[in-house]
Amino acid sequence: MRTPIYDRLKQLAGKGTIRFHMPGHKQKDTGMYFLKDLPKIDVTETFGTDNLQHPNGVIKESLELIAKEYGAVYSVFTANSSSGAMHIALATVTKPGDKILIQRNCHKCVYNGAILNALHVEYVYPKYEEEARVLGGISPEDVEAWLDKDPSIKAVVITYPTYFGICCNLGKIAEIVHDRGKYLIVDEAHGPHFAFSDEFPETAIRLGADMVVHSAHKTLNAFTQTSMLHVGSKNVDLARLQKMMNTFQTTSPSYIFMQSVEAAVAYMVSEEGKEATKKHIESLDDITAKLKTIPGLYVYTTNNNHDVEIYDKDRSKIIFHMHGKTGTELRTELYERYNILLEMADYWYALALVGVNNTKEELEKLYEALAEIAKDAPKEEIPIEDLSMMEMKAAMSIREAFYSDKEVVPLDEAANRISGALVIPYPPGIPLVTPGEVITQELVDYIKLLVKKGMDVIGMEMDHTGLEVVKK
Repeated sequence: MRTPIYDRLKQLAGKGTIRFHMPGHKQKDTGMYFLKDLPKIDVTETFGTDNLQHPNGVIKESLELIAKEYGAVYSVFTANSSSGAMHIALATVTKPGDKILIQRNCHKCVYNGAILNALHVEYVYPKYEEEARVLGGISPEDVEAWLDKDPSIKAVVITYPTYFGICCNLGKIAEIVHDRGKYLIVDEAHGPHFAFSDEFPETAIRLGADMVVHSAHKTLNAFTQTSMLHVGSKNVDLARLQKMMNTFQTTSPSYIFMQSVEAAVAYMVSEEGKEATKKHIESLDDITAKLKTIPGLYVYTTNNNHDVEIYDKDRSKIIFHMHGKTGTELRTELYERYNILLEMADYWYALALVGVNNTKEELEKLYEALAEIAKDAPKEEIPIEDLSMMEMKAAMSIREAFYSDKEVVPLDEAANRISGALVIPYPPGIPLVTPGEVITQELVDYIKLLVKKGMDVIGMEMDHTGLEVVKK
């Protein structure tokens, strides 16, 4: 048979594309000393190889070394990326029927975890920085108000950092959560590199999280799908964690993936990795300053705007808007004209995810491309849209709606119907509406705008013209 996946990937790999997107290795083999031994080291659970379902040998030793570097009480490899890690974390600290409080602009995996674990959900919404058109952080006071209003809430789930690198006052939130005897789970999928330099935001573990999810493949030199789940406090039942690991994960985890994570962390703490990180930070500061000199290009940086709960920002996530262009238009132009591929784009911004493997030369080419595009950018600005999160109203529980009988209706007929699916611009993977919430006309209009501007909206039907709703 033909091999279309391999053929296409080999073709794309030969284009010499400059990559400012995940995975963090940027198609380079830095620190991957194990590659020369493939496929000899692709093994299973047998004599001398240990077992992830009950680690007491080399896997246990590797996890202890990783936990030490992150300051964790305990760390585990997770076989189904950070999505699977989140499902495990939720199952570890809750039971079916429990209630959790989640950040409304969290990743879809949190919602799926609530469905799988039969959890009831309440939402805390991020603040909105209107001038910059950026979602800010979560207010500790809002978390406090929810926990005082509803003591039945068992755990709080916070995203730190967001896809755009925004960091809230997580330390204060941790204090509030623990004062009330609740668990704090942090999706730090985009921050596994924080631990390796004081120039990056403080880590969730050091700020008091009970459980932390890390996507090693997002910002470290690790293979796609690799991730870790860390325990940050002694409040977590480790025996229950292992039980949930064994329930949710495959019995055939990839040893290549586990080695990939081990090698990525080992590289970051090596002298070579430390020096690379230092140069990486210098390059980030240099390119950010340089991009700001391009007329018509707005680069979002923050002065820690506490009014919208922004307390820090990850500088490795460079987000920018060009006058007269949507983010999706700019991302497409960079790829088609200059062979530069960004991580993602939305209506307003484009995002370059810069890692230790990106070179100064690559960053210079990004600058040159943007400077050239800016010269011919439209004089008229694109329409200003309110990009804050719409507060949706639930008519039934997320799990009840997910398992209800459904039908597909045209988008124009979806207003006032109950959503039967997660509808998600991807990336970043943050749901606009969840199962059980009432679809509004405002939401319908916004979805039309995203589709028109080239955004990929997951969860739509009928070739992006219909939505799945609960049957009446």
